[in-house]
This record gives sequence, C-alpha cells and structure tokens, in this order.
Amino acid sequence: MSESLPELPDDLRDASPATKHIYHTIAANGPLTTSELVEMLGYTGETVRVATRELVDRGHLERTHRHDDLRHCLFVTPK
Repeated sequence: MSESLPELPDDLRDASPATKHIYHTIAANGPLTTSELVEMLGYTGETVRVATRELVDRGHLERTHRHDDLRHCLFVTPK
C-alpha cells in the first residue's frame, strides 16, 4: 500500500503544479538540495529555484545548509 501525501496547505492550492510537487516531495522525503530535486523530479534548475523560493516566501520551506558541505543549500519543511 502506498503512503499518502501530506495534506496541501490551503494557501498552496493556487500554486503551480511544480510547486505543489516539490512541496510534497520534500515533505515526504526530508531535506533535499536543488540538484537533488532536479535529478529526482526532472524539472529544470530554474523551475526548482522559482518553486522553492515561493515555498520559502510562503513559510512552507526553510533554507539550511548541509553539515558536510556548506556550499549546498537544503530545503526542509519547518517544524
């Protein structure tokens, strides 16, 4: 049986399909970098950057850095 997706916040109902997909992917898989999202989902880097920026601006993602390499930004869902 497949796991159900986390409920989409009301203010994301008008978001682009890519933004919703990225939100669900990070909520289900945990912290991911832009590169990991591009590889995993097949979106362009620009699509991922626009969507993650929107999610950060709306308060649904937070930016942090990998502990082993501070050059890489991770996106995580806030607690």
